[in-house]
Amino acid sequence: MQNNNLLLQSLAQREIKRLLAEDSNIESISIVGSVAYGLTDSYSDIDLLILYKDISDAQYETWRKAAEPLNPVYIIGGKENDFLTVGRFVEGIKIDFGRIKVSKFQESIDAVVKKHDIDLNHQAVLFGINNSEVAYDKGTIAAWRKQIEVYPEALIPKTLQTSLTFTPKLVYEGMGAYRNDSLFVYECLVEDLKKMLQTLFCLNRVYHPGKAKGLNWIVEQQLPIQPTDFLQRMTTLLNDKESEGVAEMLQLIVEVYDLVAKEMPDFDLSAFRKRFEVKLRK
Repeated sequence: MQNNNLLLQSLAQREIKRLLAEDSNIESISIVGSVAYGLTDSYSDIDLLILYKDISDAQYETWRKAAEPLNPVYIIGGKENDFLTVGRFVEGIKIDFGRIKVSKFQESIDAVVKKHDIDLNHQAVLFGINNSEVAYDKGTIAAWRKQIEVYPEALIPKTLQTSLTFTPKLVYEGMGAYRNDSLFVYECLVEDLKKMLQTLFCLNRVYHPGKAKGLNWIVEQQLPIQPTDFLQRMTTLLNDKESEGVAEMLQLIVEVYDLVAKEMPDFDLSAFRKRFEVKLRK
């Protein structure tokens, strides 16, 4: 893995050097994703984030036309999206060249830091800024990191209001496992794991990455507040027999509620616990 990461790092740096020599309007360039984390393998590609203070409508078309002869895997976005991503092979390795306006990222930062928006797409931008490997910066990323350095406390209760609405116990045990409704049970397990992770990210004051890719490393490295052996339990419950997976999830939900009570003693959990324990018969 280390040799592979060095190979990808070397290729990324060569491409960054080429980009800077060709374009003086670049504000910042960062390496994001698995290469920045140092978690590459034979399936890893390179993701480059290239920031501009401004991008003219004509520039998007210029980039698109320049990419077409290079046999790109895809070209995504354009002037209507305020970004353009070109995925293409360089020396046999796929690189995503993502060009985007600074203002687009600033919108996400303001949404989270000032408006306390819990949208995971916005939070993913902040997570990426904090966890990227900055290769070149005129000051934009440095300034952003100062803006987002302190996790907004107001974001925590807003997140908990939605992330703690786990599937009730009776739904798992009765409407799911008792009826052998396997697909429904696994749908509930996946949705509740997503909510559980949202809860843990905010309790740890870490911006959510917005997707599951790379979560094992993030959970291990950045979320000290979590249930015991959480990663192992989270992974195996989806592979257990249905009844065992349900039992593990029900236990994890109780432990997550207890963690919230410990970390956020002023947050009222009573309605969430009541919903989780709701009965259909007296």
